Amino acid sequence: MASAYSNASLDPLPDDIRNGMIAMGLFGLVSTISTFTLMSFITYRMIYWKRYYDQPIHKNQVFVLIYNLLLADFQQALSFLISFHWLAQGKLVGPNTQCFAQGWLIQIGDMSSGLWVLSIAVHTFVSLVGQKQIRHRTFVACVISLWTFCLFLTAIGPLLSKDDFFVPAGAWCWISDTHESERLYLHYLWIFISQLGSLVIYISLFFFLRGRLSNGPLSNPSLSSNSQDPTSNMVYYPFAYVALTLPLASARVASMAGRTPPLVFFPVAGSLMACCGAIDVILYISTRKALVKSSVGMIGSGYSENTNALRRFRTGEEERQQRERSIRMNRMESDVGVANSASQGKKGFGDIVVSQTVVMSEEGSVEEGRSPGGAGGDGRSERSDSLRSLVRRKDEEQEDFERQQKSWLA
Repeated sequence: MASAYSNASLDPLPDDIRNGMIAMGLFGLVSTISTFTLMSFITYRMIYWKRYYDQPIHKNQVFVLIYNLLLADFQQALSFLISFHWLAQGKLVGPNTQCFAQGWLIQIGDMSSGLWVLSIAVHTFVSLVGQKQIRHRTFVACVISLWTFCLFLTAIGPLLSKDDFFVPAGAWCWISDTHESERLYLHYLWIFISQLGSLVIYISLFFFLRGRLSNGPLSNPSLSSNSQDPTSNMVYYPFAYVALTLPLASARVASMAGRTPPLVFFPVAGSLMACCGAIDVILYISTRKALVKSSVGMIGSGYSENTNALRRFRTGEEERQQRERSIRMNRMESDVGVANSASQGKKGFGDIVVSQTVVMSEEGSVEEGRSPGGAGGDGRSERSDSLRSLVRRKDEEQEDFERQQKSWLA
């Protein structure tokens, strides 16, 4: 907010501000209805998930992140509904109860939506680069801690302020310009961290995935199809947030630098911010089908797309290990054949020729075939035992790998 317009009640409302408040109120109304409806729908599905999904939706981290982002958008959208109160009064005055409520909702809604967008970016980075899922207890602790932090940043200003903290500031009520340091440390700083942090994470993620794809296929086959990977769909939320909040953030930077934008700019920027909730709802609806299929699975499917990807990954690994075993067995057969040929070339009258073939059975065990002419010696028996140990060790490693993969989907 610009200092020239801060702490200044608008009585009566200028025509430009009145028109801007109408736009902010309408967009806020649309965002309020859409976010509340979607949160109600998701809450219902969380409670009665067994009717619709194969896995509990409330334990899926992707859905929980989106749900919390919608909750932040809902609070932000509510703040712009108070514009209808100022329109009915024909003036923007304060401090009063309505002004305090609008300032509080803008503070916690704007800041928390930015931090949840940053959380989505961090979660996407961990899922794609680390190719692992955060433990459930750790994730729940992070969710609680983030909301506690947002409430602290919102409440600490009014609690410590000796004067009115939320007053008319431009086209709505917000932090008084007598608290410039609070504006910076309680709001601006975290908005800029959310915006720049999200951009840095996704730019880094872009080059990381580009390098992995150029060097070879990813180890997780589910990442090769962006339309079926839930984390790839999460990229739209941070970019939407940055696009809708960047104009107001630019105005804030200009105001801090002493370049005051015109007053009419703030209703325009506020209208874009009021659209955040509606845009996030549209993004969820457009990506919901792939998100549900890849994350929790629709009822009757038996397993989610992540399980399908895991099974395809296991099959690919088993085929690769089977080929490696066949190559090793073929080399051993060749070595045994060479040794037998050498012995045949040197054999005398009455010598017994022993040939040995090592093959892999369907179960992955080692079978030995000997000619009826004789039995293998102790050396061949020890070699056979070592082969069995090698295959058994490989099977144990495969079982450990499968258990680790199952823990990723827990």
